[in-house]
Amino acid sequence: MSKSYDQIFIELAGKGWLMGNINPNAITDAPICSFYCYLPLQDHMLVAHISMDKFYELIDYSTIAIPRHIKNTKTMITGICSHAVNTSKKYSKKDEEATGLFMAMYMPLTSSGMRFLSHFPDVPFDFVTILYPTNKKGTNYAGRPAVYPRTDAKLLNTKEALERAEGVMLHDLEAGKKEYFKYLKGWKKKHN
Repeated sequence: MSKSYDQIFIELAGKGWLMGNINPNAITDAPICSFYCYLPLQDHMLVAHISMDKFYELIDYSTIAIPRHIKNTKTMITGICSHAVNTSKKYSKKDEEATGLFMAMYMPLTSSGMRFLSHFPDVPFDFVTILYPTNKKGTNYAGRPAVYPRTDAKLLNTKEALERAEGVMLHDLEAGKKEYFKYLKGWKKKHN
């Protein structure tokens, strides 16, 4: 990602949109939306939370703040991958926050996110992004989004979030998405 694009997202991050261990101002009221990013190759997960009102504010604000030509699924997943992989190597509050922002802006651009928000605009959700490695070195990834309605106010704990992510992966495995698992031989054996 170019430095000028990165600067746009750094400025967005400074406004306190999301909360993991990031910014308590991101939670103004219930209901809360959650964003989970799972890297199965590294067995690493990132989490960010935002209240529904702040989520819609962020989406509205990003329409103005982010140039249209970079607000697309490819740019958003590139940002998620770049910052999530960095946090799997070494903790960085900046990368953690950037991952959360990219996930929040990626969600409504995905087909599953668009469908969910058009049918259930007032329902809180858990948005999961699986980053499947697409090369042996684990330097390139394919993003696989999934969205789930939240049936209660309870946030997922680490075990539940991992189970949700693995549920998406098992669905992909059963659906014959072999290319997703080409570089995850150990995971595939463990779950067959």
